Amino acid sequence: MSKGKWMKAEQSLKKALRKDSINAEARMVYAQWFFSPTNPDYDIDAAYACLLDAFKDYAIVDQRQRERMQRFPLDSAILLHLRAEIDSAAFERAKDINTEASYITFLDKFLFSKFRGNAIELRDEVSFLDALKVNTYQSFDLYIAKYPDSHRAAEARNRYNKLLFEDKTKDGKLKSFISFYKTYPDSPFRKVVTEQIFEISTASGELDDYLDFITNYNDSSWILKKAKDIAFHLAQQSNVNIPHQILSDSIRNVLSLEADYWVPFLKGEKFGFMNSRGEETLAAQFDGISNEYLCGNVTEDYLVTSKGVVSRSNKIIVEGVVDFVEDLGSGILMVKTDKCNRLVHKSGFKLIDDCVEDAQLVANQFVAVQTNGKWSLHAISGRKLVEQKYEAIRSEGDLIVFIKNGKSILNTIDEIIKAADKNILPEKMVFDEVRKLNTNKFLVKNGALEGVVNSDLQFEIPLDRQVLTLTSFGFTKKVLNKVTTVGLSETIDKEEFSEIKPYLNWLGLYQTKGAKLYDIKASKIIAANVDSLWFTNRLAMASRADSVNVIFGSGRRMMFHNTTKVTFVKSPDSVRYFYLEDKNKKQLYEVDSGLKKFTLEFDKIEELGYNLFLIEHKGKRGLVNIEGKTILPLEYDAVAKSSDHLVSL
Repeated sequence: MSKGKWMKAEQSLKKALRKDSINAEARMVYAQWFFSPTNPDYDIDAAYACLLDAFKDYAIVDQRQRERMQRFPLDSAILLHLRAEIDSAAFERAKDINTEASYITFLDKFLFSKFRGNAIELRDEVSFLDALKVNTYQSFDLYIAKYPDSHRAAEARNRYNKLLFEDKTKDGKLKSFISFYKTYPDSPFRKVVTEQIFEISTASGELDDYLDFITNYNDSSWILKKAKDIAFHLAQQSNVNIPHQILSDSIRNVLSLEADYWVPFLKGEKFGFMNSRGEETLAAQFDGISNEYLCGNVTEDYLVTSKGVVSRSNKIIVEGVVDFVEDLGSGILMVKTDKCNRLVHKSGFKLIDDCVEDAQLVANQFVAVQTNGKWSLHAISGRKLVEQKYEAIRSEGDLIVFIKNGKSILNTIDEIIKAADKNILPEKMVFDEVRKLNTNKFLVKNGALEGVVNSDLQFEIPLDRQVLTLTSFGFTKKVLNKVTTVGLSETIDKEEFSEIKPYLNWLGLYQTKGAKLYDIKASKIIAANVDSLWFTNRLAMASRADSVNVIFGSGRRMMFHNTTKVTFVKSPDSVRYFYLEDKNKKQLYEVDSGLKKFTLEFDKIEELGYNLFLIEHKGKRGLVNIEGKTILPLEYDAVAKSSDHLVSL
């Protein structure tokens, strides 16, 4: 039919409808007109709308009119058949477009279609695929909100939960895991999140951090038990009372079992154990036990048996033949079996699934593990903190030393802890040699360069061509045979010396010509430009020209001619007195205070203690007190101290 004929037919239909607004026949034909594929104005939606109008008109006519319509022919079956054809075409159109919108349009318009179930399923499927292309938790959240009963709803929820978890915790930071834990309490990833919080927040290996976790995250029984088990052994290692947060019936039972030494017994060719009171603690069940136990007095909190390593509560820690067990501390055991070395906690969990070659505690807070010849660093919980790439790992005070390619890389304990929270471990402090000087200072060397860093890895003395020496007052550095002080005082640090001698609270500063005496407590020079300087018996002695200055620890001074003889008095322990000769008489002085005690004539003197002195003059002996008063006159041939409180004559 030409276009003109199609238009003419439509005009006739419109004319008929204008003439009779209730005209089911015309409306059905109009629907057929729109539904004819050869019609240039082919329109499924218009055909369906006309057909629905035909249904309405047919519904309101009486039976006589319906009988007349049958001759057209038109009845409900014909209308239903045409509607089914239009529905089918509409459904095929939606499938050809195959978008969520096309199926929604079909479902909105074709309310009586037998394909509605198919359309719903296809709508849900194509919408799911659209969400999958975006692949964000938001896209699946929207999908679930729109189609909660979809056959893809369960998978969408799984993907939503997974993507939500990954998005909210993608930085791997503790704060993100804590936020997720609080915001999404019903997430199926709550267990994973709690485990991450546990491992990161306790990476320090400190008891307090475990107790904080136990207090704040007590709704996860499986990880809570692990935290309590580790905390229990840390408390035991630190010799502190078991904190109330971890005390439970099982812990009390363990404490009770470990409170006494055990003795093995043999019954029916099986070994068991009993306590010091002869009460059976482990029934006879082992074919063999460690030979070390045969003499009794077993105090270890684990037992090496034919069944493996067993706790005192009869729990298998490591099953099988055990050759050797090393207790590393903090509840960690390295167990050598017939297969390999295993690293386990005394409570039973494995720190590392794989076999290890060696292991050791580092700074009593971490575990260094060797596999395939390289070392990695782990938390006591087992979490890997530093990757396996080092030749050795050890601690020097509060610093951790990583050996790589023969170089020593220094990191603070805080930097190690932060590595658990996805922070990059710095490798900028690299040296040839590291040596601990005291609790807070470390000598570092690179070739001929030496320097000093503190426990915060701050340079206290920058690297330079120098030889550094730690003394009682601080550091000295030697460059080309010249010695200088470091951090003593702004003035003194600028001077060069041939030698520096520390003595008590003084420093002897020696130069090519002359010397200086520096008082460390007073932070100043107390004797300058002296010809010579020496120390003896808690005294500083400085000579200049023909005089000698004696400087006492009390700050007092004494000056005398350099020909004056100074003699120190023999004492029961350390020297406390000296005397100067003045013609025939001698003056006795106290070393520490510099105070003169008395002046007497004597040839020899010896301190006996208790403020008594034995003096000898012209072959006779006697005793005087600290004031020089006679206790025993000078008329005895021999006087000797026979005990702490007695003198023999």
